[in-house]
Amino acid sequence: MKAHPKRQFIRICIALTLGISLLNGCGSAKETLPELVKVTGIVTVQGKPATEVVVIFVSESDTQEVRGWTNPDGRFSLMYRNDAAGAVPGRYQVRFASGSADSNIIPEKYSASNSGIPVEITREGPNDFKFDL
Repeated sequence: MKAHPKRQFIRICIALTLGISLLNGCGSAKETLPELVKVTGIVTVQGKPATEVVVIFVSESDTQEVRGWTNPDGRFSLMYRNDAAGAVPGRYQVRFASGSADSNIIPEKYSASNSGIPVEITREGPNDFKFDL
């Protein structure tokens, strides 16, 4: 005997709902983020806004890196990761890399391969940095 189409549809919906619920329950718990503070700034080269520059803050206490990308005005905001803005307070070395393969406007002494510019990010702020390269 064939199942009634309406009952079959309801069974499929229930099975899908249970399957999705089980999959959601199998994932790991959401990662707890450390305390982050907002970090912004501007990068200029010879006084002009530096666009498409990757700003890399490397922690002096561990190997943690936080990055930001400059906009057309040379402004950036740091991202701890793609879904979390900011950085952990502490001492950092700041390095820079060209975000465009077409141009490399970063002077060698400020490049990602060198030691960087020392800065400190504080809980109290303001953590708005100006880098004239």
